[in-house]
Amino acid sequence: MPFPAPSRLQAFALTLGLLTLAACAPMDSLRKPPRERASVERDQVGEADSPATRPRAAAAAGNGRIALLLPLSGRAASAGEAVRTGFLDSFYALPEASRPSVRVYDVAPSDAPSAYLQAAADGAQVIVGPLTREEVTALADTTDGRITTLALNFLPDERVTPSNFYQFALSPEDEARAVARRVVADGLPTGVTLLPANDWGRRVRQAFSEELAALGGVVLDAEAYASGTTDFSEIIPRLMKLRPAGRSGGKRVYQPRQDAGFVFIGGPPVAARLIRSQLRFNFSGRIPSYSLSDAYEPSGSDNLDLTGVTFPDMPWVLDTEGPVAARREASLRSWRTQGQPGTRLHAFGMDAFAVVMELRKGGRAFEQPLAGMTGELRLDDTGRVRRTLAFARVQDGKALPLLP
Repeated sequence: MPFPAPSRLQAFALTLGLLTLAACAPMDSLRKPPRERASVERDQVGEADSPATRPRAAAAAGNGRIALLLPLSGRAASAGEAVRTGFLDSFYALPEASRPSVRVYDVAPSDAPSAYLQAAADGAQVIVGPLTREEVTALADTTDGRITTLALNFLPDERVTPSNFYQFALSPEDEARAVARRVVADGLPTGVTLLPANDWGRRVRQAFSEELAALGGVVLDAEAYASGTTDFSEIIPRLMKLRPAGRSGGKRVYQPRQDAGFVFIGGPPVAARLIRSQLRFNFSGRIPSYSLSDAYEPSGSDNLDLTGVTFPDMPWVLDTEGPVAARREASLRSWRTQGQPGTRLHAFGMDAFAVVMELRKGGRAFEQPLAGMTGELRLDDTGRVRRTLAFARVQDGKALPLLP
């Protein structure tokens, strides 16, 4: 079967279920306007396995065969497409002669273990993916250690990590631990939390509380709210222990608890904005608020409600100048008609490719931290790629980077 060029991938996924790519289109085709780019790539479809192109394909195969397992249809297709375009963004940044061979498989029509076995049968030497926590857990039961695997999510902590199995994730738990370290560094070791009443909220709350306790801090009170909550008029007064403090201008004034140095909030952007604005309404706006990166939408117009919130995030979002900012702007130009080039998941895909290339160094891999789009990357003793993030505070709707 001939391998389609990048801009034809999604169409093949919808019609064939299994998406394969011998990714060897020239980088300049991605820099052309969409109409010209489509023309160049269309000419290559059907020719990728012709006699004239086999020497180039063989040279790429010599650099290693990578299988990228992502959901490119179904409920997680949007996330999978963003990671795919990011991965290929970094791929095409390499000189053509040094690019590995890449095939992309849509895991949605069947499941991740089936795609893994197919990729193995197709000769994959490195497997990247899948993306969701459930798929990564299922894949861990399939791998036997013969193929290097970089899962794009973390296994549950209680699961034994298979051999030759690495993990890379935009982990909310890691962000929560970073926030715990930040509040202690800011001299605010005691406070309260307000997080969703779901698995995500439970994991974030546990990671934050454990890290805070290890640093000598204390969570004084913790409240959880149901998904979709918009009115926090009962939860916030209870959490903040509001009590009457007289009148001002004919209106009753309340005073929040005095023992809380911080409020740690979490959830989707809408919920975070509502909580922050209702904290101010409930006389608690002066207590420092912290959150995760999920709360801040880089291209959103409603971040004004988050003013005063401190959160960790990746260079892809926070850097306004320098090499990462330049790559971001170039990606927006080159991939504007494909995927979501401005998103954190696009940056995650870019770094996933960088991690694979680093792992190919064998014993020399990660001798030094890797300066990535999503943070400073290092490999821990369990095979997990960890990110060091910077912090920012929202001011007038914009994220202003803070000093370490």
